[in-house]
Amino acid sequence: MKNLLSYGRQTEDTLLKELADEAKHYLAILKRLKTLPAGDERDEVEGDLYGSIAHLAVHSEQLREHLDRLVEKEILA
Repeated sequence: MKNLLSYGRQTEDTLLKELADEAKHYLAILKRLKTLPAGDERDEVEGDLYGSIAHLAVHSEQLREHLDRLVEKEILA
């Protein structure tokens, strides 16, 4: 069996980078929240956290779907 990651390398790299970038952003938001008291600024950062969680879900799903296609391609090859 060929290495699945050798197929569609550019797409793979892009999807992994996008997920990693969003994960870093998520962690930065969490770090910021730990230092903020209740108030308008915290509310805004909590909104950013919600958006980041949504982006993580989207990027994770895109990568999973890509990997599923690669596995399917390998199985059918």
